Amino acid sequence: MKISLGWKLILVIVIYQCIFLDDASSEVKDYTIDACYIKSITDILVELDGVGSLTCGQSVEFSQIGRKPPKITYKNAVSKWYTLIMVDPDASSSRHPHDRYWLHWIVSIEGQKLLRGTDGNEYSVVEYNPPSAEAYNGRHRYQFFLYEHDYISTYIVPSKRSQFDPREYAESYLALGNVRAQFQFVIEHKPRGVRG
Repeated sequence: MKISLGWKLILVIVIYQCIFLDDASSEVKDYTIDACYIKSITDILVELDGVGSLTCGQSVEFSQIGRKPPKITYKNAVSKWYTLIMVDPDASSSRHPHDRYWLHWIVSIEGQKLLRGTDGNEYSVVEYNPPSAEAYNGRHRYQFFLYEHDYISTYIVPSKRSQFDPREYAESYLALGNVRAQFQFVIEHKPRGVRG
């Protein structure tokens, strides 16, 4: 069956709207489609409490996750300072992410410590907020963005966790420039009342 040019155009418009305009009410645009997409900057290592070492994009069961901050290692760290930002771009639900991005953590890390791996004694600008069972609706990406700078920054503490824009924060408040490394893991939250 041959599809006319008109139907092809309509199909393209519908697909575009589903991908890019799904939630026009969200104030912060989702510019991080997949933090594992650019392989050259995914060399950050994340060990999640209760789970262990993760690969970028790995799916994790919510019930396995502990409450402690992840251990972060960056094999390309040098004698500089780093800022790590962890967010959930799918809050409050992946279909309607009204709280995009939910801020889970901002931490300042010295380069030599980052080479060995963090131990929980780093300076948290915003205390770690682990993934929550309340984020029950659909697939959630938990993304990490690592920025490098020459000196320890004077941080502005965000006024709220919801609708936090990591790019704007890094550029406007910290002048951090480009992301040095990034990572994500995924939790598929089941809707309330669904078991198994």
